[in-house]
Amino acid sequence: MGFVMRASVLLALCMALAPVVLTVGPYLENRFFPVLRGPQILIEEAGSNGVSFFVRLHKLRPCTFEGVVWYADDVQMPVDIAPSTGDARSRPLDGPYAGLWLVRGVQTTTGSRAYVYHRCHPLWVTITEFYTS
Repeated sequence: MGFVMRASVLLALCMALAPVVLTVGPYLENRFFPVLRGPQILIEEAGSNGVSFFVRLHKLRPCTFEGVVWYADDVQMPVDIAPSTGDARSRPLDGPYAGLWLVRGVQTTTGSRAYVYHRCHPLWVTITEFYTS
């Protein structure tokens, strides 16, 4: 088999597998190679703007933080994040805590859920279920 034929077969194989990898890859990555483990909400305090708290978690992979989405009763709520130490966009691995976080429009984290977005590589954004109550 000539070089052109082998290259054509390889290209066709890559094109055929790309949809499978890009569809199943994010699920497998989140399940077997999570970015975060064991998040805990600390010192939750209700205020006039919403609920504020610190977060303790274990960051397992050196990914760049892209954002957080917080839902209360299936309504997306705005989240303000202030760094506690260092750069809030890329915390060190296994850092102690992050915060202060402010979820506007709610008085408690009960009945809510949150997802955190990280950029670990150029193929897709890694989504981690961060909090469920």
